Amino acid sequence: MAIQRKGTKMKVAILGNMNNNNFALMRYFRDLGIDAYLILFANDGTGTLKHFKPENDTWNFEKWRTYVIQLNYSCVPVNVLSDRLWFRVFFLIRYVYSIMFSKENAINYKFVSKSRIILGTKEFDVFIGSGLSAAMLFRIGKVLDIFYPYETGIEFLGSEAVRKELRSSSFFKRRLFQSITEVQLESIKRAKNCINGELSLTKEVFDRFGINFTPLNIPMVYNREDAPSFEMLSYELSNIDRDVRNTEFSILNHGRQLWINHGKHTHEEWELISKHNDWLFKGFSIFVDLNPLLDTKLFVVDYGPDVEYSKELCRELGIDNKVIWIPKIWLKELMVIIKSSSVCAGEFRVQENIIWGGTGWEILASGKPLLQGFNFEEGEFEAIYGHSEPPLLKVRTQEDVTNHLLDMANNRNKAKEIGIASKDWFNTHNGINLAQKWLNLLLKSVPELQQ
Repeated sequence: MAIQRKGTKMKVAILGNMNNNNFALMRYFRDLGIDAYLILFANDGTGTLKHFKPENDTWNFEKWRTYVIQLNYSCVPVNVLSDRLWFRVFFLIRYVYSIMFSKENAINYKFVSKSRIILGTKEFDVFIGSGLSAAMLFRIGKVLDIFYPYETGIEFLGSEAVRKELRSSSFFKRRLFQSITEVQLESIKRAKNCINGELSLTKEVFDRFGINFTPLNIPMVYNREDAPSFEMLSYELSNIDRDVRNTEFSILNHGRQLWINHGKHTHEEWELISKHNDWLFKGFSIFVDLNPLLDTKLFVVDYGPDVEYSKELCRELGIDNKVIWIPKIWLKELMVIIKSSSVCAGEFRVQENIIWGGTGWEILASGKPLLQGFNFEEGEFEAIYGHSEPPLLKVRTQEDVTNHLLDMANNRNKAKEIGIASKDWFNTHNGINLAQKWLNLLLKSVPELQQ
């Protein structure tokens, strides 16, 4: 199937690549016969986002390289403001960015003209994006055919990061972010379609501004590639993989360590932000005490602002000899380790109706039992999304962590069955089937497009 207009195959631009979401979407679309391209801005895969590069997400980048286009300008706040506003806030922006960004990243925050944005987008007919991509197109009189948020609460509009800046003691910073949120809101309202699968805080922001959206998740994990041969693995990765495989009952947690309130939030606010990583360590500690002869290890990626607090907690619990900290590695490497693990842990958010993030999707796509916070009432998930919930190991309390680990360790065949059912569920309700739903929505909303 191919998108056609007047007999000519049209080109779809998927703008930006936060979390490598759009690289996965581009590959799915091409598998569906769509002439889709991933458009990288200059700030994609830089700074703290260095690990979000297409080549870090696949063992077969050469197959996709032709469809990845690199632009030489950034999609950042300084470049979404209108030209009239730009002249009024030029020195303010330079001041704020000199504080917020290091000299290493300064080149990514230079002003871009309308003509350069037009030049970078003129050969495309259809646009999909997240972040500030809608606002970038808005400057040149174009709109997104699909907008989707990657951040809870919608980035640069109602997310916690923006709300923090709007509370800043600096008048200049507050005024800058007010301007950005105004442009972001207007550009999202003009998008032909909005897609959102996070139905707690993000839904609240959409509802508050009267923006309709289609409740679909993001096909952010591409699982249609063959596993790499052992020879393709680096020395370090092969050693980690061997350790995981040789452990009788191995548990992997590869998400961010984020569970300490450093005084910037009230207790109530923090409860909704925290991933409650401490539940995993405390639950695992009790599990170890109840199974002193079991060969078990907890493998944790050294990632997130609270890593040192987590390591200290492990020492206090006396499990530091059972917890193996592994370096931050690329997603394509993580997928190898996930598939070698017995059980994997996501995050334990307590916000009602909040869905799991990329770590959860990666585990489901790999066919492993997923320990995950799940705060939907009976039948609520199916009513919202229109299909069954996945076979998660649901966590609402720390005790749930211990109980699930005991169950999986004592019932290995059950664990394998849950893993198989998890991958089947993913392939049915996410992956290429979900990408097809995105495509169907796109085809309905753009009259010029034909199958």
